[in-house]
Amino acid sequence: MVRKLSWIFGVLVGIMGTAMFMTGNLFGTPIFAHLRGLHPYLFRLPWPIWFIEGGIASLALAGVITACRTRSLMAAIRVGTVSGLIGSSILFMSGMGMTIVFHDAMMKDPGNVHEYLLSSPEAPTEGQLSNFLYMDALAGALNMMWITPLAGAILGSIGGGTGMLLILLTSHLLYRKRFEAGGSSLSMRERSSLPVPDPL
Repeated sequence: MVRKLSWIFGVLVGIMGTAMFMTGNLFGTPIFAHLRGLHPYLFRLPWPIWFIEGGIASLALAGVITACRTRSLMAAIRVGTVSGLIGSSILFMSGMGMTIVFHDAMMKDPGNVHEYLLSSPEAPTEGQLSNFLYMDALAGALNMMWITPLAGAILGSIGGGTGMLLILLTSHLLYRKRFEAGGSSLSMRERSSLPVPDPL
């Protein structure tokens, strides 16, 4: 159960991370130039932020569902951590893969040139910008390899705690319902056992 949930939510987090990388790094390239012209509003929406939030929500949900199914907070933390590791591994491979495959298109993205100028006062040469793209993608992917599992452990514990609280509340409501049902039926039995007065 724990392994299955880890893979399910790990792949989900990886998809969210891949979508975040794609929308953040490829939407400004010539690849989507035609679509940007047809749907400018759509491309101005904060897609990368939404996908990051989706990944965060997925890790928290992993904790909730694991706790509800296993009734274990430690299992929820473990699923959150492993899901984060799986998701970040998928992001590493997809992010580096997209950087290699779409390297030439990313070189023509004004956003990458602007990002380079934030750390250097001079405009980059073609070689400098190319190295910057690779190193930036590699550094970001490696950072996510430890940030995402750590976030998974934290969010898994929060989600797991929420799941355990839901279990307690549900158990309390079911116990109260059964108690009330048992009390009413007991009263009926007690009433039936009372002596019936003889008719006059």
